[in-house]
Amino acid sequence: MKSGLKTGTRNGMWTVREVLSWAVDDFRRRGLDNPRIEAEVLLAGVLKSDRIRLYTHFDTPLNLDERDRFRDFVTRRRSGEPAAYITDKKEFWSRSFSVNPSVLIPRPETETLVEHVLDECDRNIRYSFLDIGTGCGAIAVTLACEFEGSLVDGVDISPAAVTTARLNAEDCDVAESCSFFESDLFSSVTEDASYDVIVSNPPYIPSSQIMTLDSCIRNFEPAEALDGGPDGLVIIERIIRTSSKYLKDGGLVALEMGYDQSPAVERIFKKAGCYEKIQGRDDLSGICRVMSARRKGR
Repeated sequence: MKSGLKTGTRNGMWTVREVLSWAVDDFRRRGLDNPRIEAEVLLAGVLKSDRIRLYTHFDTPLNLDERDRFRDFVTRRRSGEPAAYITDKKEFWSRSFSVNPSVLIPRPETETLVEHVLDECDRNIRYSFLDIGTGCGAIAVTLACEFEGSLVDGVDISPAAVTTARLNAEDCDVAESCSFFESDLFSSVTEDASYDVIVSNPPYIPSSQIMTLDSCIRNFEPAEALDGGPDGLVIIERIIRTSSKYLKDGGLVALEMGYDQSPAVERIFKKAGCYEKIQGRDDLSGICRVMSARRKGR
């Protein structure tokens, strides 16, 4: 591979500034979106620092191992592998989460779900939360951090995802507040369980659209975390239908959904007959990204 990194310009070494410039130019030529950010994320991963620190150490040379590892990271990114899987890290709600190909990479729009729960709940109250399809645990761990003293259960059909979520809870010092276990939606939730809040970022991409997704998503992220069935609503409908059984009276269920699914999701809530105060919430792009409702009193 012609990397341009075999020899350096400062005593035989390449500095932070120089390797960033090389990677940004390379990514730009290959048509990657946000080439500067991509390069900074990868280099920060190599140096085990944050992106801000790169700017305060522009003239610091990389040692041979760091240079070789950065070259490997760039090669992997060229192949389409997401930067989060390359560095094993992704930021969510200003916290760093471990990620790997067994879990969906947390996205900014999912923060809308957290924002909605924060607005709907009182931080001074200790709640019981259930996160369906927890993945890396980003939502569950964030709720445990934001609602101190609350208890959070997270379930996922993937054993590897459950392991990753537990690791993230430990890293964020909320392992005592969080319990993660393998479950196909509610299959492992005890019959007598009762929650104040149920949340989920479920699979909601229609099966026919999976192959149209960007290749870095289609080829690397877990299909079971993306595919929502023929209309994209199969898992959402199952969650809405079953959540009422596990929600306390007045309890909240809040779900992330696709950009055009809000009318259908609202209809599913209404058809269930046991929910009230159904409402949507827009993300920063003005797309209705979250739908929530309250369990009617029995």
